[in-house]
Amino acid sequence: MPLIEQLGLQDARLIALCGAGGKTSLLYALGREWAIKKEKVVLTTSTHIQAELPDGCMLWDRPDEGELLSIWRAGFLPVAGRPAGRKLKSPSDEMWAILRKAADRIVVEADGAACHPVKYPAVWEPVIPQYTDRVLVLAGLTALDRPLREVCHRAELALEKGVVPDGPLTEQSLSALLQRGYGRYDPLYILNQADDGACFSRAETIRALLRGEGFEAAILSLKNLGWNR
Repeated sequence: MPLIEQLGLQDARLIALCGAGGKTSLLYALGREWAIKKEKVVLTTSTHIQAELPDGCMLWDRPDEGELLSIWRAGFLPVAGRPAGRKLKSPSDEMWAILRKAADRIVVEADGAACHPVKYPAVWEPVIPQYTDRVLVLAGLTALDRPLREVCHRAELALEKGVVPDGPLTEQSLSALLQRGYGRYDPLYILNQADDGACFSRAETIRALLRGEGFEAAILSLKNLGWNR
């Protein structure tokens, strides 16, 4: 089943990806699925993403609607952003206005995690764009059983707030991090890196904990689906 259907995104126009442990892979995976369906999809960021783009993608970095349409007509997947060294930063207001007018779908990487598999956000994070229809929050299962300070971006903040105890990350503490960090956005949580049966079983435990508090959760292996960037 396509990811779009697995995650219930058929009617979502602007999707914000938050958390850690697979955002960039999911960004490109969703973009390619919608492109295959011949929809005018744009990938972008409200913070920063890597400037190096995968094959089949093309940078759109100025408020020129004709150029954006040309990228789609040429069969490329546009990535909108302004160069900032080795990163791309969020589009300008003028670029956002064109995106909202011209695109069928916009997928936004809206959070940073400094390459950690899980994250507890600061008060200014994530950066959810206006008009967002759906917030997805990812977490990487490779964080389980490893020291919190090693695997969690902003672990000190989570400890300071008493969200989780210091020590190895458990199913219970990962569930608490996700709920306390992102629950206010009523997100779909995505438990990624369920790459084998043991990981999938542990993900089911976390999903049950989240569902017990009224949250939706999905289990994925982007690696096994061939979507790891």
